[in-house]
Formats: sequence, structure tokens, C-alpha cells
Amino acid sequence: MEREQTRDVLKSYLRGEITYEQWVDNDVRLLKKAGATRTRILEAIKSLKPMNGAIDVLRQLRDKNYKIIVVSGSMNLVIEAVFPNDMNLFDEIFINQYFFDKEGMITHAVPTRYDMEQKATCITDTAKKI
Repeated sequence: MEREQTRDVLKSYLRGEITYEQWVDNDVRLLKKAGATRTRILEAIKSLKPMNGAIDVLRQLRDKNYKIIVVSGSMNLVIEAVFPNDMNLFDEIFINQYFFDKEGMITHAVPTRYDMEQKATCITDTAKKI
């Protein structure tokens, strides 16, 4: 049922019937309803790993003074889980920020200001800034 609700809300967003913020708020609502915690989410995504050689390539780009940014509609826990010891490789990270209370229960999320439609704008804005 919740997968169906998630798909319906995504379709509503893609049709322009709701905002990106409303879509993220719905995600938080469904995660809360499912009893999601920081630990459970991290457990669910623990198999995500960077592609072989990705960290080496990022380090080489940093060594050559390239600026590296992440523009994603995912949650901050994903990037933290995939790059736990290499967050310093990124100059900027634009991603939905999910927050948890002391017990690890999800409380709320702050959507990235660059939703699906704005990723190119993010890259342009960031290129002008750095």
C-alpha cells in the first residue's frame, strides 16, 4: 500500500500538482509510519558502495584542483553511508537533509533547493560561485 502511495505522490509531483517539498514531506510521513530510524535506514542502504576506482578518481580530480559537487534528490544518509571516510572529497553537497531525534527516530527533512528540474541550475550556480 505504501509503495502505491509513494508512486502516486511521485506522479502528482511530476504532473506539477504538488511541490518538491510536499513530495519530500510525504516521504518523511511514510518513513515515520513505517517506524524508520537512522539505524534501520543505514542498515537498508549498507550494501551501497562506490564503483570500483571511484574514490581514487575523485582523489585524482581533487589533486588537480577540480571542484567536485554532488547534486542528488536522495537523502544525506546515502552519501554519508557510501563515502563515510571520504566526505572531504566534495566541495559542495546538494541533497535532501533528513533529521533524527536522540533515539534515532526520523523527525523531518529539509529538501534540497535543487529539485529534479533544477539540477542544471545547481551546476550553473555553483560553477559561477567557485
